[in-house]
Amino acid sequence: MRRTAAALLAAAGLVAAVTVAAPGVQDRPAAMGPDPGGAAERRAQYSISAHLFIVGNLGEAGTATIESAARPKDGRLEKSLRMAGETNDSQKRRNRDYRGDFSLLKAYPARSDGTVDEEAAAAGSGTESSSSGFLKLNKKYQAEKIAFFPDHAVATREDGTQKTIDGSYGCILSPLEYMMEHDLKVGQVFETPFILNGVPRVFHCEVTDLDNFSEYRSRAYLVDIWAVDRTPGGKDKASKDVWRKKGNVRVWFAKDGPYRNEMLRMKIKFRWYLWLYFDRLK
Repeated sequence: MRRTAAALLAAAGLVAAVTVAAPGVQDRPAAMGPDPGGAAERRAQYSISAHLFIVGNLGEAGTATIESAARPKDGRLEKSLRMAGETNDSQKRRNRDYRGDFSLLKAYPARSDGTVDEEAAAAGSGTESSSSGFLKLNKKYQAEKIAFFPDHAVATREDGTQKTIDGSYGCILSPLEYMMEHDLKVGQVFETPFILNGVPRVFHCEVTDLDNFSEYRSRAYLVDIWAVDRTPGGKDKASKDVWRKKGNVRVWFAKDGPYRNEMLRMKIKFRWYLWLYFDRLK
């Protein structure tokens, strides 16, 4: 997926084959809560709008959804995360039928009370992880499924070709997963290794500010995200396929208030003159 394709994926519903995450997730309040089956589920919907330099907001271009769930299954705790979306009907009539869907599924050994057995998980016992995703740009289709292991990963493309990558990696959703599961503070820097198109990469993430969002009655941390490719020698180089400059992807993530652990806004630079905004629907 080229950088422009990745940006189009943002228009389609992410920066979004088989979707393995959160089957059957229904709309729920912003706060995570248990369902009758013992699962905790969350669903957030977003409006995607295009903003042109000088001109301003051009209107809605599509919609996106972020879903997450945690549920006990067969003596383990299964966690899933999914981000997906598509352009609206107006864009599709203009030959801009863009759709994307990325998912992450993890299964951890669980104690009798349903919590993660951290000791067993650290030893790699009973832990499984996989991801899948697809991107459709009109008639062009690309997809990738990845199985993660403690010391390597196996990536399978839409044509069936496979590639084994040594090392420990996550997927394109790893920054979102990290922000959901960790505290944030201004000045913090973290990295999330990931694989895209069979290439090992790293997302660099920097928490640069804490802003007030009065319309959401929340504060949100501003996180800049950019990527580099990881070479066999262990050195990093600028990525040709994914956002490679600080400031091209900016996320506002809430850690308190009614939208705790949710993304409130994301800005993605599509062209020097064009930005895509993802805004959480209330």
